[in-house]
Amino acid sequence: MAFICNSGNRSLLASSLMLNLSGMKNVINVIGGTTAWINLGYPTVKEGEYEYCALPLR
Repeated sequence: MAFICNSGNRSLLASSLMLNLSGMKNVINVIGGTTAWINLGYPTVKEGEYEYCALPLR
């Protein structure tokens, strides 16, 4: 499960809680959030553009 927010701070908290409280092993925080994602040139989708967006996790 991946967590992302604008800067990465709230998603860090959410991913930490999920990891520690649920016992899930595959928890990811997108460091730097959507700001970093966009600055790195990764694709984004706006609501209504696609029915789903499936990006492979490494």
